[in-house]
Formats: sequence, structure tokens, C-alpha cells
Amino acid sequence: MMSARRHSDLASCGIPRRWGAWGIVSVSIAWLCGLQAASPRGAPFEVLHEFNPVVGGEGPGSALVQGADGSLYGTTEWGGTSGRGTIFKLDPAGVFTSLHSFTGVDGAFPQGSLTPGAEGSYYGATAKGGAHDCGTIFKLDAAGTLTTLHSFDGGDGSNPQAGLTPGADGSYYGTTWKGGARGGGTIFRLDPRGVLTTLHSFSFPIDGVHGANPGAGLIFGPEASLYGTTVWGGANSVGTIFRLDGAGVLTTLHSFAGRDGREPQASLTLGADGSFYGTTLGGGRDGYGTIFKLDAGGRLTSLHSFGLSDGAFPSGLTQAADGTFYGTTHLGGSIVGTIFKLDATGLLTTLHAFGRMDGSGPRASLTLGADGSLHGTTWGGGPGGAGTVFRFDEADGLKTLHSFGGTDGSGPVAGLTPGPDGSFYGTTGAGGAAGQGVVFKRDPDGGLSVLHSFRGDDGRDPQGSLTLAADGSLFGTTWTGGAMDLGTVFKLDARGVLTTLHSFSGGDGAYPRTELTPGGDGSLYGTTAGGGAGGAGTIFRLDAGGVLTTLHSFRGSDGASPYAGLTLAGDGSLYGTTRSGGAKNAGTVFKLDRAGVLTTLHSFGFLDGELPRAGLTLGADGSFYGTTWRGGSRYGGTVFKIDAAGVLTTLHSLGGRDGLGPLASLTLGAGGSLYGTTGQGGASGQGTIFRVDPAGVLTTLHSFSGSDGDSPMGALTLGADGALYGTTLKSGLGNPSGVEYGLVFRFHPARGGLRRLGDCNADGIRDISDAVCLLGFLFLGAPRHLPCAAGEPDDGANLQLLDHNGDRRLDLSDPVSLLGFLFLGGQPPRSGMDCAEIVGCSEACPQGLSR
Repeated sequence: MMSARRHSDLASCGIPRRWGAWGIVSVSIAWLCGLQAASPRGAPFEVLHEFNPVVGGEGPGSALVQGADGSLYGTTEWGGTSGRGTIFKLDPAGVFTSLHSFTGVDGAFPQGSLTPGAEGSYYGATAKGGAHDCGTIFKLDAAGTLTTLHSFDGGDGSNPQAGLTPGADGSYYGTTWKGGARGGGTIFRLDPRGVLTTLHSFSFPIDGVHGANPGAGLIFGPEASLYGTTVWGGANSVGTIFRLDGAGVLTTLHSFAGRDGREPQASLTLGADGSFYGTTLGGGRDGYGTIFKLDAGGRLTSLHSFGLSDGAFPSGLTQAADGTFYGTTHLGGSIVGTIFKLDATGLLTTLHAFGRMDGSGPRASLTLGADGSLHGTTWGGGPGGAGTVFRFDEADGLKTLHSFGGTDGSGPVAGLTPGPDGSFYGTTGAGGAAGQGVVFKRDPDGGLSVLHSFRGDDGRDPQGSLTLAADGSLFGTTWTGGAMDLGTVFKLDARGVLTTLHSFSGGDGAYPRTELTPGGDGSLYGTTAGGGAGGAGTIFRLDAGGVLTTLHSFRGSDGASPYAGLTLAGDGSLYGTTRSGGAKNAGTVFKLDRAGVLTTLHSFGFLDGELPRAGLTLGADGSFYGTTWRGGSRYGGTVFKIDAAGVLTTLHSLGGRDGLGPLASLTLGAGGSLYGTTGQGGASGQGTIFRVDPAGVLTTLHSFSGSDGDSPMGALTLGADGALYGTTLKSGLGNPSGVEYGLVFRFHPARGGLRRLGDCNADGIRDISDAVCLLGFLFLGAPRHLPCAAGEPDDGANLQLLDHNGDRRLDLSDPVSLLGFLFLGGQPPRSGMDCAEIVGCSEACPQGLSR
């Protein structure tokens, strides 16, 4: 949590504190003194459990190197004991060893491949870390001892993203993405003594000739010149191919133009015919990247343009003895990447399409092994969810040699279910023994145990909360898996034995992603997002005997794709939402009565919200409350209220620092307040926790920052201790590689900071500087944000703090009213209150003042 920063005192700039009321005309002078809004301290927040810390590494994104002992050596960009990446070894017997975990001081986040050196050592670079956090060059000796050979300082380069190239002189050559004398990256040499020399500095802003930001390694050409690529710059600003000769003269050989490719990010390959071969990340016929040839005369020929079905965003090339080139694409094929070959005639064949369980998102060149097989890595996927090492040959196909990640689950998207003993139950969509998701229990003492790991045949990817029965059994659904891979309904008894109660087959529904609702009659009720007679999802009942009945099939006009569970009202009717469909295809609110008759209560249309993905919450007033994922006046989603007659009221439109994209149902708390989460937005863009009071005022209570989680998607659970419990989809490291680990958290909503009402600049004093602060926010954009919660003027915390005249909005009348109180004897901010506890504000009241 960040502590509040105090504004400069106006008196220090020669401006007296007790100006006359008309002194507001000098607002601009005050801002020259450097006034800034205070950063919110926020309410207490605790991470209770983080899934898959990935001590063995996460996100292997570099090409492998095969050592003299037949072992494969590589790096992971993330993970390790400090979360900053690792160096690993996989021996011929399949035994995996993490050789080194980077700490930051010795480097962080290696992205390039290793280079073998003398006596079993390996050389490489890290993109960050070191003495100046600009990256390092390192050596790992045969004993596993790492030595930092050079720490970049920006002036000599910054953020090297590729491996090193050994020279005949015993030096190592490489590139940096940024830095150097002209800011656009560098080409460097590190001699055997460890002395670094900058051979060339690229320009940024780009100069239109030489390119900028080299992201790939170098290769030596036949005449001992160095060849490489830049991602940006050149005549068309989308990348170049260059040569650096022995005298240090750089020549641009080709400037990409888009149709022939753009943004080359992989190293060149010197072909047997003396030409250079390579790939571009984008451009070409369909924009998904190209394979090219640059001949000795500098003429470039496009050999292949990717079209998504055969791959997208290719990595570097590897040439076999017969002249065939092999490579991978980061996406495309079956969505998550491919292995391909390109023969001498220019014909491309897709050899393998990844499917997540065998890896996803390969972004490194392949390594040709001594046995003629290809070895490589995938950035994500695999049973552990954090990437794989694989071997491939055309005869035997692909074999996963190692999967990064843990077994306690990853990617929780659902809320938690409280148990009678203070424990909580939940699910993760991935991870576990088979990588298909788990059911877990967190004990009151903090221990977490996996109750069941899904295998696929019994379901996979559970995305809904669990329902706890009186006998201790847990009921739930899985998004896919089961007999037809269209999802299941399951029961996990108190002994941990899982029974599949129903496998969906399409006609009776498909893809359930919600919790089940007890109907009071012994049956469970739920929805499926697809399938049914209309193909747009269903509402179903599962009776105590396990017999499933489809109660309604959506057709589109009455709604489509219900993503959320149902809410049972006192009259026995079921209420819910559909994500799409309805009169404007933006989602609906519906009611299904006891007779099975469905009534559309409301069709969303944009300004009142669109695409609701969460269920409804029955409020103390008999109305239903919910959220929409998008739409509203600020297009970030809405919080709404709808009464039994179908009259909908938008309580708040989200739009940025107060949150974006709420995905979960609201939770009813004490006093009629509702609590919820947003999956995006907030101060760091990674989601929020908010409260809506009975008057409809929204207050942002917490903004996720990555270190405390990222992207909450499940509903909050109110514990017996008054705290809110929940999960985030992504982990405490901010999920840098896209691998969805996630965490379990506890948040205490009732704790706020003591603030002097009207204190805009958080200096603990209510004076003219606070009127200047609010005027600056309203009319000058400085400060950019108000001091509490999300920093928005319509956030409940800022309204409570700064709405001086009580009209429930912040405008010019509030600083004028405050000035009137300070200098003309006007109305105080709140009668009888000097310092007040405001949830969502940091502490900023002098000691000893009464509340």
C-alpha cells in the first residue's frame, strides 16, 4: 500500500493561508508550487494463498541449447524462488534441474537463449535487473555459480532481449533493445576481460534510415560482418535488416514495408546457399507474419505469408541438413501455435498444432538435436500451465519432456463457498494433477488442500462457485469435459469421492459455467451458456435422483448465453441474466415462474449497460441488483437495480479508475450495502473491490496492483468475521506471462482512514489550499485524480470527503461553499464532525481530534 503524499504548503510559496475568498483567481499560481493528489492507502488487504508459485520457473521463451552431455539447457523469463526467472537443465533421462534463480541484483527476466562457453559454462543476458535495473550479461559455470559480467546503465544500452553470439576473437556480441547514446538500442561487444564496447547506437525517435530497437541476436556472415534486424525504424518505420562491418560501419540492407513483412523479432539464419533467411512477426498478405529470404545481392523475397489457419506470428528458423527450414508460430493453427516446415520449393506444411495441454504460445526457435529430432519450448500451457519443453519428429510426433507449474491448481475464476467450520471451498479452472482444474478447501488455520483434480472424463475447467449441502457434499459444474466434452454437473461427497451426475450432450445444454441454486424441493437449478433446442443456452433442473430436465431453451430473441447462476425469489420464481440476445442483442434480465413460463423483464441496449455476465442479488428491499460487463455512459459497465415489475435503474456507470468490466454477482453486506469486484480498471488497471451503499453511491475500496492479485472474476463471500473473501484470476506477480495462477484474499471493508472533511490535498488541514485543489481538479486537470479510492469525482469516498454543500455531486459550488465557510462564516462541511472515518480514504487527520 502506498502512503499518502502531502501537498506543498501554499505558505512556502509566499501565498498566505488565510486569503480572502476572491483569492481563487490565482489557482494557477498554486499549481506551480507542485500540488499533487494524495495516493490512497486503502483498507487492510491480505493474500491468504497464492496458487502455483512456480519455483521451477515459468514461461520458457528462449531456444534450447544441447550440451555435450546431451542435456538441454534454457531459461524461463519468470518464476524461480524470487519470481524473476531461472536457468534450467533437462538431462537425457528427463530429470529436470533448476540451476539458478535470478534475484534482481544478479539480473532478472532472461529472454534470450544461452550460449555455450569454455569448460561447460554458459553465457547469457537478462532484460532487467543488475546494478541499474537495465539488464545484465552473465556467466554460469559448470559448478552452477553465476557471475555478473556487466550491468547495463542505460548509457551503454538497456534491456537486452536476445542471446549472445561468440566471435572468433573470444568476445561475445549482442544487442540491447533500448538505451545507448541515441536511445534506440545498441550493438555491443564484451571482450574476454569483461570490458564492454558499444559498436553502434540506434536512434529513437527513429531517423528513418537505420532502424531502432534490435530485439534479436546477431549472426556472423561469410565476410565476418555482423547481421541482424531491428523491430522498428527504417524507411517505413516497421523494421530493417542491417549489416555492421569490421570497421563499425552500419548499412541498412532492407527496410520492410508491411506487405513484405513488418517487425522482425527473430535472429537471421544463414542458409547453405549463402542467403539469409528469417521471419517477421507481422505484415504479409494477411498481417500474421512472413518468412523471407535475403540474397547476397540484398534482394528480399517473401517465401510465405501466414494466414492464421497455418499459424500466426512466427519465431526464428532452423535449417536441417537437407535444406528444409523448421520453425514455430506463437498463435494460429488451433489457436495456440504451431510447428511448421518450409521445403526448398517454398511449400509450408503445418506439422503440429498445439492444444494447450501439450503447450501453447511457442515463441522460440527450434533446436536440432544430435538424433535429428527437434527440441523446443512453449511459453504457456502444458499440464502445469506454465509452459513446456518438448521433442518433435515427424515420425513420432510431439512428446512433452517437462511441464512447468505446480499441482495445487491455477486460475480461480469463481467465488468461494463458506463452510460451517470457518473453512472455504473453491475451484480453479486449470492446474491440478492432470492440468484440468481442481476443487480445493482452505482451512481456518490457513492450510489449503486439493480435494479433487479433474481428469477430463469427469469434467474440466470448473468456472462456477460450489454449493454446499447439509451432509457436507459439494455440488458444482464444469465448463467442459465429461462424456461429450460439453460440461458436467458433479457431486463431491465428504469423503472426497466425485460422482458425475450429468454429462451434457448439446440438446440438453452445453458449457455450464455457474453455481447451482437449491430450489427448496431437493432439486438443483442452473444454466448452460450453449446448447438446448435453440442453441443459445438453457435453464435446467437436476432432481435428487440425478435426472436432468430442461426447463427452457433460449432462442436469442428472449436472451442468449446465460453465463450466471439463478436467484430464487420468495414466490418460487427463478431470476437471472443472459449475456447476449434480447431486443438489442445486448443481454437481458429474465424471470422463470413455477409453471416454466419465461418473461423477459429487461433488454439492455448500451447506455443502461450491455453484456451482463453476473447473476442477480436479492436486496433487502425486494429488488434485484446486478452488474453489466460493458456499456453505460462511460462504457465500463454498470451497477443496476431492477424491481419485480421490471423497472431498471442504473445506479453507477463505471469507466476507469473506479473499475471496468464487473464479472461477478454482488454480495449483500450489513446495512444493505452491496459489495462487488471489477475485472479491470482501478488505479493500476488490474481490477477493484467496490461498495454500493443503499443510496446507490459507489465507493472504490481497493485497487489491485498485481503484487496483491490481478483480475478478480468471482463474487465476494462475506465471512463470519465481517471480512470479504475472494479470488483473483492472476497471481501476485501480476501474471506477466499470461499464465493464470491466481490467489485467495481477505479484505476488511469496514476499516477506513480518518479524514478532515473538505481536505482535498491530504495535508491534514482544511484551508484555502483545499479549495484550490478541488478547483484545479475540476478545471485544470491538476491534480489528475482526487485523493480517495479511485480518484474519480463520483466515487462515494470523494463525495463524502469533498461534497461540501451536500448536493451529491462535485462541481464549482463545493469549493465556493468551502471558501464561504472558511472566510465568510458559511455552513460547515458536516455539523458536529471534524474528522470522519471514510472507507476508501487514507489516514490524514491530526492526532487528538475527535471524530
